[in-house]
Amino acid sequence: MNNNEVIFEIKNNSNNDIKNVEILASEETCSTKNYKEIISQNSKEKLILDFSYIKNSECSHPTSDGAYIFTYKIDDETFEKRFGYYTNGTPLDKKVEIEIKEDNQIFINGEEQIRKSKKHDSNDNILNFLEKKLAWINEDDGVAFCAYEKLGEQNSEIYLSAFCQEYYVRDEEIICPDNKSKELCFITKDPNKKECKEKCKYNKIKPYLAIGGGVSVPIKLTKENDSFTFWKPRDGSYYTKDLKETFPKEFYEKIDDVDGFLLNSENIRKAEKHFGVKASFENKESVNKSCKTDNDCGILPADYAIRSNCPYTTRCEENQCFVGCYNFRDYTDFPKLKEYSWEDIEKIINSGEVTEVFQSHALDVEINLKDGTKISTKEPKIDAIFGLIDTCGEKCKDIIKATE
Repeated sequence: MNNNEVIFEIKNNSNNDIKNVEILASEETCSTKNYKEIISQNSKEKLILDFSYIKNSECSHPTSDGAYIFTYKIDDETFEKRFGYYTNGTPLDKKVEIEIKEDNQIFINGEEQIRKSKKHDSNDNILNFLEKKLAWINEDDGVAFCAYEKLGEQNSEIYLSAFCQEYYVRDEEIICPDNKSKELCFITKDPNKKECKEKCKYNKIKPYLAIGGGVSVPIKLTKENDSFTFWKPRDGSYYTKDLKETFPKEFYEKIDDVDGFLLNSENIRKAEKHFGVKASFENKESVNKSCKTDNDCGILPADYAIRSNCPYTTRCEENQCFVGCYNFRDYTDFPKLKEYSWEDIEKIINSGEVTEVFQSHALDVEINLKDGTKISTKEPKIDAIFGLIDTCGEKCKDIIKATE
């Protein structure tokens, strides 16, 4: 067997045929996807994902971390389950057993799973609402992404467990003579504060993507016309009490089954795509605990939670628990950080994808693209960017021009 292959044995022991059965990697490529049109009742099929690198092939292959996605259809409803893990483009599993039982329950390697209907989860309205109303953005240029697991729906109310995370571009670092001073400046986030200014200084560095504030909490959404209102439990001693009083018992009991690590992985994938970066798991230290999944590693040890050099998390790699941090320094295609030549800028203007251009007296230029990308550059002289727009012609006639 190829060491880069994962075999998925899918058994259909339900009372329905399952259709459009698909296994793919969340970092989808042409070599890590497999499909079966139908798996009949009381039968089984094997699907294989191949993570091999194919030299001189147009197929790309996974290079970072991700999860497996299993989807199938019963009648007119499509279901999806994300599970498992691969790291740095390498699978940790050799074989995975998936069983669909009566009442369409999903079991993966013998453990019952929460399945999600894509009828609701494909609706971006929930994610848009969470990212606007639940997520925290502490940095001026921060961007928040959210993921959620739906626990149940009752009348006009949706019960779910949500996880939101902020990401921002960091272009400075703090230099302090000792850890105590560094912790103080980290907590205050104010380099001009007396205690911080006396001992520490901020240096400009090559920009990279950093992780900001986050929130993970079960919430109740109430549908109101085309939007929602939401409820979340109070902190501290009220937390469990509020959840028990508000959540129906069958939904409350599912909270502990939610795989928070997979929700975190979904947000990381979104950040990678949005900013054009790749994440790697670094600063790893073993916590001397065996595991099969990330959830087996439990909560973050307290001595790591108070450290400020990076946002630590736990992860399972090769059946061993590690504590480490996600690093986003590989930004080869990071539009915000890439250094563009003036020839590059001319090509971008002539692409027809530019919506708005802003110019400052200091020759700083910001270019907004149709896909939401913002590109910053320097022009050789004042109004040079507007000259490119004027010579572009018809394709650039709708570009909004602004100056300081």
